[in-house]
Amino acid sequence: MFLRRLKPDVMTLSFGGRLLLLVLAAVFMHRAINRASAGEQREKQEQLEAALQSIGKDFTAALRDVPDLNGETKAPTQLEGWISEQSQRWRSKTSQPDIIRSVSIGKLANNKQAEFARLELTDERASFGKAEWPETLAALRTDLRTRAK
Repeated sequence: MFLRRLKPDVMTLSFGGRLLLLVLAAVFMHRAINRASAGEQREKQEQLEAALQSIGKDFTAALRDVPDLNGETKAPTQLEGWISEQSQRWRSKTSQPDIIRSVSIGKLANNKQAEFARLELTDERASFGKAEWPETLAALRTDLRTRAK
């Protein structure tokens, strides 16, 4: 009954055929895009996993280089040398080398006195030098003195 009223002619049939082809093309394109997106997603995930494994290896290697801060294996001068070396290595690799201007450590000297040393990173050949204890680190100084007794 509906077809009698519509009276399909060549124009209507060709329009319907083209519309059907357009819908089928859209469905196939959507499927192809999803397949490509899934492939890209797998590729990105593999790249991310490889990068994370690389970072993990670098982190493990860096941890092997850290001196034993709790044991007696490193003398204060060895620790200072290590810190100086690490800071220079970091400054050569970073895009913001001036973000850290100095590194300070509190340590026990051979005479069991608490000393404060500072490495000024503004100099090319910086080395640790004695400095005055800041008031904000008084608790650390007291703790070092207590450990020395």
